Amino acid sequence: MEYADQTLAQLLQHRALTDDEAREMLLPTLDALAFLHGRDLVQGQLKPANILVVGDQLKLASDTIRHVNAGTMSANTPTVYDPPEARHGSSSTADDIWALGVSLFEALTRCPPSGLGEPREAIVLPADFSSAFREVVVRCLSPSPQDRPSVTELVAWARGRSAGSAPAATIHIADFRNG
Repeated sequence: MEYADQTLAQLLQHRALTDDEAREMLLPTLDALAFLHGRDLVQGQLKPANILVVGDQLKLASDTIRHVNAGTMSANTPTVYDPPEARHGSSSTADDIWALGVSLFEALTRCPPSGLGEPREAIVLPADFSSAFREVVVRCLSPSPQDRPSVTELVAWARGRSAGSAPAATIHIADFRNG
């Protein structure tokens, strides 16, 4: 087993990531998810505490990896990293995409998004939330799993290429001001 210097959660205790750092974090995370999803596996508990900093690389913790539809691993109380459909007990690659959206939001703001467990169609993003990541986070946090982007679309977006013709999630963004 490889020793991790720290986790992304530990790094976020000190400061948020810049847009450039978030994109750098995103690429290896997406590559790892693409590898897993291509083999019908899910990470299962993707969150900053399970994104490991090893030297100058990021790696995913592997102790929660399981087959798609093998069930969820969350405790009885859902967390912000669990998508709305997790209460039904099955798992899919869309679960990892939801958790990635939450983790990306947290990496850029140092706190998880609010109101995700409430029944509604809009995700509330801070008015000063990164414009570079606004659309991708909103799509990842779509309440409907089929409206979330695939890992392939996210890899293309992160590398600066067109993410294809997949329709954007129909979600309204409500900005709020800190204060």
